[in-house]
Amino acid sequence: MNIFSIFERNLLKHSTTNFLSIGGLSLGIAIALLLGWWAINEIKFDHFNADADKIYRVCREGFLNNETAKIGSVFGPLSREAKFRFPQIEESVRIITNGKERFQVGEVINYEESIYFADTNFFQFFSYPIKIGDINSCFKDPDKIVITERFATKYFADKNPIGETVNVHNRDWQVSAVMFDIPNNSHLQFDALCAISGVPELDNSRWGQRDGFGTYIKIADNAETEDLEKSITKLALENFPPYTQIDIHHFLQPLRDIHFNTEYFRFDYAVKSDKRFVMIFLFMAIAILIIACINFTNLFISTSFLRAKSIGLKKANGASKGSLIREFFIETSLYVLLSAIAGTVIASLFLPVFNQLANSNIAFDFSNVYLCSLLFGIIILTIIMAGTFPAFYLTKFNPATTLKGKFNGNNVSVLQKGLVILQFAASIVLLVTVVSIKRQVRFVQSADLGFNKSNVVYVDATGAFSESYETIKQELERSHEIVEVTAKNCIPPDWNQGIGISTPETRENPYIMEICGIKDNYLDLMDIRIVAGENISNYHDSLNYVMINQQAASALGLDNPIDQTIFQGDEQLIVKGVLQDIKTKSLHNRVDPQVYRKLRKVESGNVLMIRISDNTQSAIKAIKEKWQAVNPEHPFEYHFLDDTYDKLYQNEIRAGRIVTWGMCIALFITMIGLFAMARYSTERRTKEIGLRKVNGAALFDILILLNKDLLKWVVIAFVVAIPISWYIVNSWLNSFAYRTSLSWWIFAMAGVIAVFISLATVSWQTFMAATRNPVEALRYE
Repeated sequence: MNIFSIFERNLLKHSTTNFLSIGGLSLGIAIALLLGWWAINEIKFDHFNADADKIYRVCREGFLNNETAKIGSVFGPLSREAKFRFPQIEESVRIITNGKERFQVGEVINYEESIYFADTNFFQFFSYPIKIGDINSCFKDPDKIVITERFATKYFADKNPIGETVNVHNRDWQVSAVMFDIPNNSHLQFDALCAISGVPELDNSRWGQRDGFGTYIKIADNAETEDLEKSITKLALENFPPYTQIDIHHFLQPLRDIHFNTEYFRFDYAVKSDKRFVMIFLFMAIAILIIACINFTNLFISTSFLRAKSIGLKKANGASKGSLIREFFIETSLYVLLSAIAGTVIASLFLPVFNQLANSNIAFDFSNVYLCSLLFGIIILTIIMAGTFPAFYLTKFNPATTLKGKFNGNNVSVLQKGLVILQFAASIVLLVTVVSIKRQVRFVQSADLGFNKSNVVYVDATGAFSESYETIKQELERSHEIVEVTAKNCIPPDWNQGIGISTPETRENPYIMEICGIKDNYLDLMDIRIVAGENISNYHDSLNYVMINQQAASALGLDNPIDQTIFQGDEQLIVKGVLQDIKTKSLHNRVDPQVYRKLRKVESGNVLMIRISDNTQSAIKAIKEKWQAVNPEHPFEYHFLDDTYDKLYQNEIRAGRIVTWGMCIALFITMIGLFAMARYSTERRTKEIGLRKVNGAALFDILILLNKDLLKWVVIAFVVAIPISWYIVNSWLNSFAYRTSLSWWIFAMAGVIAVFISLATVSWQTFMAATRNPVEALRYE
């Protein structure tokens, strides 16, 4: 009989089971396609650039504060001088950003963070395509600016922006080109690019003047990176001798490694991600696909018991084992192809939801060779996993015994048990992972940071808001909705970096510390505790009084730091207070040494910190009214401090959401398989159940008989899953400097949930079988 006719007959004959099989397999393929394509996009970060394997970022590394510190930028002149002196460097380019920039088009004014300044060869160095304009001449003149499609739509709507004037950095620039929006898999994300040559103070910056330039080089094929690193370090030391005091050397970071390098880099423009999340998501994709394949295999084997005589008859008529294996593989392939079509449709429909969960913007383009290869690989892998066991086990049937109806399925039963154990082990690992990620996210979001971030709003002190700080502060505090107002010179959670602090004994070897200028009532507003000494706000006659945190006191070796002299460069400072260590950054990092100085004057670029009442809307309205009264030409933008700190863990929050959904789908597929298997198992044991009931077996005894094996499988799966899940979760938790513990109850809870789900899934089938009239059961057989 034609294999396609057999497939059609079996598909219709066991329609309910096949629907469940194809449904579970479709979900597995859909999840594998979504997570696999997302992972490929992450792994291929920056690969779209031509010669990506030859591009490196020049970084600095030094031994600071008894630890290695890395910096993702260098001094401005290094790029040109290195290219001029070292023939291994074929090309170099610089980028720099000032944070938020005032961006004006006509009467529209906004403060945008995605504005970069770059050398005029930027578009020849990197492969960012231009939509409108000439890529070779768009940066020819120093007053040119290139914007993305997003900015073109935002500021010019349907109007052609070429030739239009925008004002950035208090200069007029002419739009020379519109580029396609930056790809999501680029570590640089910007919406406007101005020529550095149009800002002389940037273009002509000297050694030691400004070190925030992201500098990239393209090296020759035969260049030795180690030798080039030594040459660049020597060049820097020649031009900036203070480097010798802190043992600075330069190193080359491959472009393709930037995105996944989770080490903390100061002055780093890169969009980064943790490779461990990619591994977790790939593990989840493979685990769900395996669960779906196990589901399919078990159901296929269950229905194949009914086909034992057919297989025996084919063998008796001379069919070889190889031809039967081929027949099973072809049939499995047809099931998988149907599932792949359905899975691709499901993945396409749920792609917008996935993008929202993953905070990504991936798209399915089936002309993309990588996407097609992924789908093809998933199909082949699924055929192998789903088809191998049925093909080889079911073709072992002895034709003589199967034709007599004496088929012994013990070997197949052992296989099914093993597959169910593997299925539950994967589900338990996902359960433990989900609970652990969510627990760590709750831990970092609710951790005691050493200050009170609730009900704090911060606003950039631009324009008149900086010029009239004291007046505005007093007027805001007259409002019943405003509790207190202060100011600082660094935007949360960032601090001003790279300040050398020393004691009289360590003048030649200063510690690099974070430093922040604050107004008098900053500690009160933020509820930061003084552990020794007093607040510098008590001293109005000196700006040289400072406070340090406990980490700084330890780093400087000051057992009793109060009234001790320290130095910022050549400036002498007196320590008047020691503050409790506060965690100003992500809890991935330990607390850095910090110095607090009085803020002489609130300037543009500083921030106002405003503690408001619980009546949030009224408080924001009061701030906005004052803003618009003194700053009508500047847009009002505010941020909640607690939201800013929550964003530090967006990768963890994203991972928690995706793994939760993946776990739910994995458990759902497992339940489908258990339900169908329980149905077939009870049907095969109908006569046994009837005889036991006739002989006096109670309902409870029948339920124990039907469920005890399942409980045994779950317990074995639990034992298998514990070390695997512990290794995965513990490896991820080690990326945090401050982490929650991996408690025993997480594993216990996962085991209990697995037992509950398994029993709840099969209980209806087993209950119906156990309560069936024994006479009907025996007649059924």
